[in-house]
Amino acid sequence: MGGRRGADLPVVDLYRRLLEHYGPQGWWPLVSRAGQPGFDHRGYHPGGPEVPTADAERFEVAVGAVLTQNTSFRNAEAALLRLLTAGLLDRENLLACGERELADAIRPSGYYNQKARKLRILAEALGSPYGVPERGALLGLWGIGAETADSILLYGYHVPVFVVDLYTRRLAGRLGWIGERDPYPALQSLFADGLPVRTSVYGECHALIVRHAKEHCRKKPSCAGCPLLGDLCTGDEAVAGGALQGRGAAAAAPAGGRRCCAPPRQFAREGAPVICGVDLTLGNNSVSFLCGLNLDCQ
Repeated sequence: MGGRRGADLPVVDLYRRLLEHYGPQGWWPLVSRAGQPGFDHRGYHPGGPEVPTADAERFEVAVGAVLTQNTSFRNAEAALLRLLTAGLLDRENLLACGERELADAIRPSGYYNQKARKLRILAEALGSPYGVPERGALLGLWGIGAETADSILLYGYHVPVFVVDLYTRRLAGRLGWIGERDPYPALQSLFADGLPVRTSVYGECHALIVRHAKEHCRKKPSCAGCPLLGDLCTGDEAVAGGALQGRGAAAAAPAGGRRCCAPPRQFAREGAPVICGVDLTLGNNSVSFLCGLNLDCQ
């Protein structure tokens, strides 16, 4: 699988289909803004304001990126709410808090003793007022790996880096885009090179992959109703042959039977909010395109 480039794969088509099927996800959720205008009761903001804009919100994203390690975001969210209630989503308060007290506050996220230590180290490193941290500096901190660092940079500081997680790897592997041993940078480049370099697109695409992996591309796939079935995915968990043949018109199916690299098609929903400002006409209906790509998709 080595040498595969995102520009040779239907990454944009994948993004469009997921967005048209699920709609905007409103990541990264901010529990501190839950219920405010533009935010739902859990702090998600689909089609709402671009956040974070304040240091406190950036710190909340960084804390959440650590808490969600090796657990679901639901568990991380429960820990974030406990921190918020205790006033510990404030950097100075968190640093002043004893490590045992901090660990108890984040207990719902699991591995709470380790994560308490990680949070204190991260809080010290971020400083105040915050500048944009360097990726290498984040990776040099104890307990901060590539996924966590990239989540902080993308969702906290609007740095255009694509986040790779278990869900991304699972989906790309089932589509035949990567091999089992392909490293993080290779998978990251595949998506980053295949999409416009925009933080909003990178963040939305990653969030949509997470949503899709939870609803359809699970450990045991649930393929009924999957928006990728057909030219992008046959529904087979294991990809035989695997080689995708370029971009544009649909490529010939490799041995084992798959067609891929379908040309981009129109994905729009009547009444959907305008994100990229591109309007498409389907039949007699003018509808708003929802992808955020600013591509000529007609």
